[in-house]
Amino acid sequence: MATSHPVQQPGNRGRKRRLTLRRTLLLLVVIGAVAATLWYRWGRATSGPSNTATFTVTRGPMEITVLEGGSAEARESRQIKCEVQGATKILKIVDEGYLVTQADVDKGLVLIELDSKQLVDLQVNQELEYQNAMAAVTSAREAYEIQLNQNESELKTANLAIQLNRMDLEKYLGEELAGRIVTEIESSRKTQQAKQHEEREAEQAAKDAAKAAAAASGTPLEDKPLDEKAASEAGENVAAIAGITDMAPSINLLDQAKPDDLGDGDARQRMRALENDLVLSQQDVALAATVLEGTKRLFEKDFVTKNKLDNDQLAYNRKQIAQQTATTSKELFLKYEFPKSAQKQASQYEDALRKMERAGKVAISQLATAEAARNSAEVRYGVQARKRKELAEQIQKCTVKATYTGMVVYGTGEHNWHSEPIEEGANVREQQVMLTIPDASAMAVKVQVHESFVQKIKPGQKARIRLDSNPGALLTGEVHRISVLPDSQNRWMNPDLKVYATIIYIDGNNEWLKPGMSAEAEIIVDKLEDVVQVPLQAVTLENNQQVCYVSTALGHERRVVETADYNTAMIVVTKGVNPGEKVLLRSPNTSGKETPDSPSTEGKGDKEKQPDEKGKAGDAPKEGKGA
Repeated sequence: MATSHPVQQPGNRGRKRRLTLRRTLLLLVVIGAVAATLWYRWGRATSGPSNTATFTVTRGPMEITVLEGGSAEARESRQIKCEVQGATKILKIVDEGYLVTQADVDKGLVLIELDSKQLVDLQVNQELEYQNAMAAVTSAREAYEIQLNQNESELKTANLAIQLNRMDLEKYLGEELAGRIVTEIESSRKTQQAKQHEEREAEQAAKDAAKAAAAASGTPLEDKPLDEKAASEAGENVAAIAGITDMAPSINLLDQAKPDDLGDGDARQRMRALENDLVLSQQDVALAATVLEGTKRLFEKDFVTKNKLDNDQLAYNRKQIAQQTATTSKELFLKYEFPKSAQKQASQYEDALRKMERAGKVAISQLATAEAARNSAEVRYGVQARKRKELAEQIQKCTVKATYTGMVVYGTGEHNWHSEPIEEGANVREQQVMLTIPDASAMAVKVQVHESFVQKIKPGQKARIRLDSNPGALLTGEVHRISVLPDSQNRWMNPDLKVYATIIYIDGNNEWLKPGMSAEAEIIVDKLEDVVQVPLQAVTLENNQQVCYVSTALGHERRVVETADYNTAMIVVTKGVNPGEKVLLRSPNTSGKETPDSPSTEGKGDKEKQPDEKGKAGDAPKEGKGA
């Protein structure tokens, strides 16, 4: 069976040919665009520097450290300070660095000799003052003892006078009547003393009120005149207090000493004698009258003579006169002599009481004066003795001998531009450190930590320490103390720089380690177990964003990253790059210069250091460290 083919029309073939041509042109355009893109990217990748270093992003442990420089010092140092008051000059001093041995301590090696000439001159004058004060205190003490004995003697004399006057009163009036009178006198004396005490209190209250009124008015009390009455009362009070005025007898014995109340005493005996004389005179008068009457009758009978009568009359008259005399004597005694003698005896007793009171007051006053003089002399003596002792100690402190073993360091070991160096001829002040003898068996490192890291440093953190004098030796230590306040010397030199002194104890005993050696301490503040990390220089700050440049097959890819902690070489990246990727160690937009806003320098001040060939980062891979 024959097959028939359709006849193609000339118009269809033309349309198909044009369609094929358009498709071919479109494919060529796409291929060209792709080639141009690849050429552009390859050209951009190869247009930068050919030696750009990279670092492979790693995941693993990482130590967060703070690296600071400082100097070695002893944990404990015995400081020798100037104990001489004021300022003095150094005459001799042992060489710095001299090693004090136990033999030097045993023989008392002189480390420092200070100028003591002025102190010796003062000591001579002070010795004279001391001897005078000692003599004065001895005299004052003896005067006090003499005053004690004198007061005791005067009080005993006054007390004896009271007893004797009472005995005289009892002897004259009798014991019972004298006892009543003594009781009355003593009671009256107490009443008077109480009244005087009340008057003194009232006077003092008036003075206090006057002072208060003067203070309230603002006028001094001395400027206010006193009237005559006030002056008189003040004078009477002062006289009464001082015991100057003589007080009248406190009782009237005319009412107390009655003849009927007299006991067996001189007054009673005198009364009896007068009464006996009066009775005898009366009897004599009666007898004389009887005789005279008889004589008169005999004379009338002329039995006696006129002469006899006259004699009997004269005898009678005499007896009458004697009777009148006895009567008058008794009356005078009762009216005058007895009250006078009794009052005199009572007054003497009362005066003895006053003398006793005055003697007591005088004794208290004189003893207080002697005691004050003694105390004052003792105080002066104590002051002079203390000054004498202090001068002797000051002279002794001018010579400083060795008491500890160790190496001698001048001052504190830290030399400041404003302090005068310790040397012969230099002046030193009181409490200034002249020498320091450090204990080299236990050493430490003192570093200055910047304020941006001080919150991370804690006591007990471990540290790695290197000494410039022996860089091959790696020492370990532990943070012991962080200063509470910034270092004052740095605050003075650079107020904008705040650093805190930190003491790190070095482990072990290293005989080659000396105080003052320059040291570098790396304090381990934290250990991260599994983190993504890149070098510090791989992260740059662009437009307030932290970015990394990742090296890919098509060129350098810019990525925004998020970071966390960092140490002296590495920084933790929490987002933006993955382990295994390669990051550029510097931005391709720079000509090999580090970006100023890089995290490697942000917040670290001038003291922050970049990682070097020693590999202080510890766990960081070696790749890229030379960049």
